[in-house]
Amino acid sequence: SKEHRESIYKSPAQVRIKEINAYNKIQTEYGVWIERMTQVDSTGQYILTKGDEIDLSRVLYGIAELEVFHFGRKDSGMVYLNRLLDLTPKATLLPKALYLKAVMSEEAGQDSISVNLKKRIVNEFSKTDYALAIINADSSYQTDGPTSDSRLVLAEKSWLIDPVLALDGYREIITADTISETSAKAAYFLAYQYDYNYVRPDSALKYYEWIMKYHQTSDQAVPSIRRIALINQILTDSLVTNA
Repeated sequence: SKEHRESIYKSPAQVRIKEINAYNKIQTEYGVWIERMTQVDSTGQYILTKGDEIDLSRVLYGIAELEVFHFGRKDSGMVYLNRLLDLTPKATLLPKALYLKAVMSEEAGQDSISVNLKKRIVNEFSKTDYALAIINADSSYQTDGPTSDSRLVLAEKSWLIDPVLALDGYREIITADTISETSAKAAYFLAYQYDYNYVRPDSALKYYEWIMKYHQTSDQAVPSIRRIALINQILTDSLVTNA
């Protein structure tokens, strides 16, 4: 029927409209950044704060992702990835951008570029899930030493036998790794245990704040920011009561 045919095409059309709207919105955000970036240092590099790098990298990666995965414009996507790598070299999204560029370079037959990017990820961001994915796909990229994932497995096994030893294991993860999703999980475990099990709000607050410092966009960030607000309120009320 006519109605059935319309319903078949309605959903893809709506998806495309959402994609176009998202693209226009993020391009507008990027335009604002272009206008803001006026200060440069002695080498000609734009002067950006750490917060600026985080925000700008999200915009650039968002555009690249839409270009590549939603509109099939890989060349345009690569342009924005390269801008991200050039303009925000200290952003937390850097390993993710490097990994996407490595995959795209491999698909384009640029094997030497892809190999060099993968080596960089494994060497500079060895604790990330991207490094783990590279090593799992090709063991020749393997580096020496335990990964955050292997440390997490050991800590989880130790928890039921020796909680004190297990907590040390979780702390080792976040001391060595501030990038991977595994480190966010480890930090949240520590925060949760000190918050609810050991009832040590100061310690819990330290780990919740660690998550917000290094993993603002993680799944663990949402409950962490709520607990930070509540714990700070409780500590403030306690000071007032004891004054």
